[in-house]
Amino acid sequence: MSVRSILIWPDARLSQRCEPVGPEGLDDLIADMFDTMYDAQGRGMAGAQIGVMKRLFVMDSTWKEGTKSPMVMINPTIMAAERIPVAGDEGCLSIPGLLIPVERPKAVTVQ
Repeated sequence: MSVRSILIWPDARLSQRCEPVGPEGLDDLIADMFDTMYDAQGRGMAGAQIGVMKRLFVMDSTWKEGTKSPMVMINPTIMAAERIPVAGDEGCLSIPGLLIPVERPKAVTVQ
């Protein structure tokens, strides 16, 4: 597949609400998103970050430790979030060179 260009903040598309994804033609897009994310040394990336204004994202939280575990979320909805927070430094491929402390729920249930 191919590596696509990543939008950089403050590109206005990064602040727009994305449209739901339809059932057709996602294989090439998803492959491109993984190629782009891995090439940029990221752990996750949303469609909007490559200018595709659709509700989907790819992630792989373990590949930098040597084992790939790629996941795709299409039209995700958070159903539940654990109340226990976990803090850590996070970066964003669309805001290169910046790490900030972020608190997130320890676990979420996504549909």
